[in-house]
Amino acid sequence: MCSTRFSFYMSLLKKDKIISVILVSVVVLAGLTAPVTAQEEVDTSELKISEVTTPSEVDIDEKAELASDATISDLPADWSAQLKFTAYANNSKLGTQEVSVEDGETVDVSLSHSFEEAGPKEIYFEVTGELTREGALTEQSSSIDRTTPSKIINIVDPSSTKTGDTPGGDESIGDQVDSTSDKLGPEISTEGAAFVAPGSIQDQVDDLRETLPLGEDRVSHAFVLATSDNLYLVLTDKEPVEGYASIQGTELDANEISLDRRNSLEFKPVRATGVEYQEPSKASVGRVYRNTDDYRRDYVEFTANHRSIAIDDEQSDYKLTTGVLVDDPIESEELFRTIGGQSHAMLDQLNRDTVGGVLGDLSRPHIITTEPDTKARYWQNTAVTMTGIVTSPESPAGEFIRSQQKYNTLPTDPDTPVLYVTNSQYNPQSVSISEISEDPSAYEGDTVQFESSLYMKTISSKRIIESTGTKMPPIDTVLHGGVAWDRQPDTRDDLVGVIAASSITQNQLSKERTGTYKVTGEVISTDKIKGNLSQGYVLIAYNLERTGDLDTTSISDLSVQQSSKISKVLQRQTNPTIETSDSSSPDGGTTAESTNSDGVLGDTTDNESNTESSRGNDIVSTMSELVKQIVDLFS
Repeated sequence: MCSTRFSFYMSLLKKDKIISVILVSVVVLAGLTAPVTAQEEVDTSELKISEVTTPSEVDIDEKAELASDATISDLPADWSAQLKFTAYANNSKLGTQEVSVEDGETVDVSLSHSFEEAGPKEIYFEVTGELTREGALTEQSSSIDRTTPSKIINIVDPSSTKTGDTPGGDESIGDQVDSTSDKLGPEISTEGAAFVAPGSIQDQVDDLRETLPLGEDRVSHAFVLATSDNLYLVLTDKEPVEGYASIQGTELDANEISLDRRNSLEFKPVRATGVEYQEPSKASVGRVYRNTDDYRRDYVEFTANHRSIAIDDEQSDYKLTTGVLVDDPIESEELFRTIGGQSHAMLDQLNRDTVGGVLGDLSRPHIITTEPDTKARYWQNTAVTMTGIVTSPESPAGEFIRSQQKYNTLPTDPDTPVLYVTNSQYNPQSVSISEISEDPSAYEGDTVQFESSLYMKTISSKRIIESTGTKMPPIDTVLHGGVAWDRQPDTRDDLVGVIAASSITQNQLSKERTGTYKVTGEVISTDKIKGNLSQGYVLIAYNLERTGDLDTTSISDLSVQQSSKISKVLQRQTNPTIETSDSSSPDGGTTAESTNSDGVLGDTTDNESNTESSRGNDIVSTMSELVKQIVDLFS
């Protein structure tokens, strides 16, 4: 079957000002599939459950309020959740409360309970139920089964004449642990890089808590500590912080914990009685690159330039962001000049070689960055202040990071430093769209931020390729293209084009997204996008944060006169062999395109004997129709 990778871009200009730009970088194919209405799972990250809150201490028979809440973000579709909160104390059920949550709402949960026995109690909620998203033609849902981080509440017997008569007395939890440390094993004092404990060992952590001596509180948290020669699983009372930590405590008389069946990594369990976290040191990329041994496991802050790509794994909540950090600026055009082609290369074969090819020249001093996460992120190329843990591939910390990688994207060279990112910030310049439109050249190359209304198309590269019959790995990059405005547009100068690539999860081939957004990105000239495009400017978005719904607006006198010309330019850019001089089928067949409510494109033809040439022309027609849909929104 014939398929054609295709990118689309539209720019309407008035002198040297931005008028409107719409870029849809996609891979287009012959015979786009029809819309699918089967039930699918939704992204459960839209549902937030807060940790449990309790008083730190109450008397026996005094009622204690145990609280939490559930929130669903304000989203364009109809989202809802039916949830049951079940409260536990030391694994004993206390009570339940059922709640309903709609999108844009926060619903509080509160249970009262009085305890009859003195001593420390570990309080937490188990939350079960279903999250549902209802669209015009589809209904998507996912089951919810979560456990909140726990809190310790101390139950006091006021009738005791001695504080020591109460289990634990007036000792702190740490003191109680010290008093029984001889039952736990030898004492330990060490330091190293601190990481969040992976979910794959959570069951083993829960079992390990049960082995602690009677009278001990069941510790609520765990983290991984990587020293120069060992990996530890540290049990602690307080929520851990990724970075660099010093611990004191006792080793547990238990078997080492294995990561999973596929990995040989093992962790020595430790019950911490004290944990201290260090502030990051500051260094340049060049200094760390030339002196990697001096910074192994260090927690370091960089002010540098970062280029990163984001990948969504469709078989899990895993999302990978990997990049390169350098001291000197990197030209954005190296990454975004052919963003559709870059996305295709990543999907075709995701490994360290393709990642290196997309990230660009690695001959200069650099640090490879990795950021495993469940949060969707965007491809970026900007100045940042970045904090993280420096490792080498062969160190215990490096081996742990590699064990969390589903795809082989990190270097194996022991001299190449790897940064496990814990925080990243950039300082955009606050502007308005009208300010950019009045003098776009003044902002070229700058990272800016504005709040605006936004209409865009998002395209799943994976689904376009797979509809040709080509089997792709279970990963995807979603491409965005649209227009933004910050006031009722009177002229085309009031619009700015926005393009992006991200790791958002998208089950449809194509989707419309509208709303008000906080948009952060870089202003670049269109001549940095491959193709013979008219001179102008566009915003490469590095983050799109939705802030609300979009009111219907009307934009008059918009035109798509350049759509055919731009289509031909971009078609020649991606596949110069296809003739684009005529958008009708050479065999006389006509092509009709359709979209469902989710923006999924499909095409049908009244003559099934299309040649490869006619398929190429159908692609041009489909892209022109897509532009027409965007313009029709405002006309």
